[in-house]
Amino acid sequence: MLSGVHVGISSIGVSIADMLARDGTDSLQLALRSWAASRHVDLLVVMTGHSNGPEGYARDLGLWAATPVAKGMLSALVRTIAELLSKVCVCPDTQPRCVQVAELQAEKDLKLRPLEESSSWPQPGVAFAQLNLKATRKVVQPALAAAFERLARKAANDIS
Repeated sequence: MLSGVHVGISSIGVSIADMLARDGTDSLQLALRSWAASRHVDLLVVMTGHSNGPEGYARDLGLWAATPVAKGMLSALVRTIAELLSKVCVCPDTQPRCVQVAELQAEKDLKLRPLEESSSWPQPGVAFAQLNLKATRKVVQPALAAAFERLARKAANDIS
């Protein structure tokens, strides 16, 4: 649970682009909604690890909010990432417009870049290429937890 939001993490072996091409946005949204309801989670994190043709191995990270509270938290996280993206690209020149989530939690660098397919990812949600291929679920979960906790503290401070 992150700041009162139940989070479910699922790992699959196909890219987000392939998932969207195979199933379509509407079908994928129904599957996400069903998965969230059956497990009583508010926010879904879909991690992919897949073959990337001649480039080798790749990871994607999709986030989808099943409840209004999760939608608010996800929107805040996306705004934070977008602000960082608009300020500076801190990844190699070969990966334009990406952000190191190290600014959200210094010791966990996920290196996220918005996917072109993100506009087709079910809403409310967002999809990223995860450029740090070594960041497994055991790294991603604590990094997201720290980011959401930091955003929750910031929101609490803004209110008071």
